[in-house]
Amino acid sequence: MKRVFFESKNSATRDFPYFSDHTYNINYLSHFHREIELVLVRSGSVDIVCENRRFTVGRNDICVFMPGEIHSFISTEPNHLYILKLDCHHSVKATDCSLLRVDPASLRAGTELNTRLYTMIEEMHGELLQKQMGYEYLVSALSNHIIGTLLRFSDIERVAYNESKKHLNAVRMLDMVNEYIEKNYEKAITLDEMAKQCSFSKYYFSHFFKDITGATFYEYLTLFRLEKARTLLLHTEKKVSDIALDAGFSNIRSFNRAFKEAFEKTPSAYKADILASATSSESV
Repeated sequence: MKRVFFESKNSATRDFPYFSDHTYNINYLSHFHREIELVLVRSGSVDIVCENRRFTVGRNDICVFMPGEIHSFISTEPNHLYILKLDCHHSVKATDCSLLRVDPASLRAGTELNTRLYTMIEEMHGELLQKQMGYEYLVSALSNHIIGTLLRFSDIERVAYNESKKHLNAVRMLDMVNEYIEKNYEKAITLDEMAKQCSFSKYYFSHFFKDITGATFYEYLTLFRLEKARTLLLHTEKKVSDIALDAGFSNIRSFNRAFKEAFEKTPSAYKADILASATSSESV
């Protein structure tokens, strides 16, 4: 099993979606989350690995990931994506979306469903940019409309209940893990300490965690810190040595080694390539 990261950051709330309109040339480790995620390719293309399948989505294609669905992104050419996350819980009894999977072929550019979703995503984007009076209600309504449209009109398969239940149990445990790491990642965190926070024995926590994520707790902690470092690298002007310490690495050497293993480039080279590609995409 691949190492899998539970993404708790950049989350939607029950009342409001998460929307990013500035994702360029994405390379993102295998992960899953509790929301429905829609990815709209605005330019270029991106390779996606999802549940052991690899496929390419191109300009104006939309791809959907349901709660608990493991996926990763690989960019082999410049691209620009919209990423939308929607909380699929509801105040009334609702469909358990973690038991569903959407066929990506039904959302290709030119299909009727793609056109419907594309229109709603662009409308939501406009509301979020303009922020006119009442936009919060319209954005919330559009979120529900998008989910309802997906459930009613896309090609859907059901997954085994036991498989989905395992992911949901994983989400609950990893929620606790991520909350604790978020508060303490800048300092040393031990396996004993983490197991105690989850009310598990060290032995049980270690084996259950590895079974869920495919990684040891310390490997997972390193991935968490790398994501923190990557954000600082791309959105601040801090020195790489300062970023390493801010993200919880004990020294610059261990940080550089871990970063290159995960992203196949040194931190400086990674930042230079991302900024150059983003500038190129924006000028097209």
